[in-house]
Amino acid sequence: MTKVFTPKLYLFGHEYNEAVERIFGKENIKMELITPTSSLADPIAEKLSEFADYRHGRVSHIVTVTGYENKQLTMLKLAGLDYMMFEVKTVDDQDTLSDWFDDYQTFLGWWDSGNDFLSAQETLLNNSESMFDDDYYGALYNTNFDLVDMKDRFEEVYREGFRRAFENKFQLS
Repeated sequence: MTKVFTPKLYLFGHEYNEAVERIFGKENIKMELITPTSSLADPIAEKLSEFADYRHGRVSHIVTVTGYENKQLTMLKLAGLDYMMFEVKTVDDQDTLSDWFDDYQTFLGWWDSGNDFLSAQETLLNNSESMFDDDYYGALYNTNFDLVDMKDRFEEVYREGFRRAFENKFQLS
């Protein structure tokens, strides 16, 4: 049996606003509280929650909306409610989000490993100052400095590129 995909709108906020019920209808929304230890039933909501947490800090709840129309999205935007809004319209969007989530987890792992590497490298650099002559130590010092700059620049570009791509693909403004 083939499961039919249902587009969903995910609203993350700090304070629940009942206007969401008036715009979409109670029967089309599901509200869940988010705590540091909670796990959301919807795996896409869970991934979006982690991205939202990274981008905007911890939120208190998520409202998942199904069965909505474009005019309701317009009303939501015009109402100016304080929600981060994400839309997953297709199976391809869902798959893309899962892939991007995995890639971002890889990036976070690389970032931690990179920090460990640079910390170990700095220890070696400090210890080699008394071992190496000035030319070798200077070259080592400059190489370390360049690597730190490259890691910082890579991180900066990746985070900004990811933020822009994510917002363009999934976030409604």
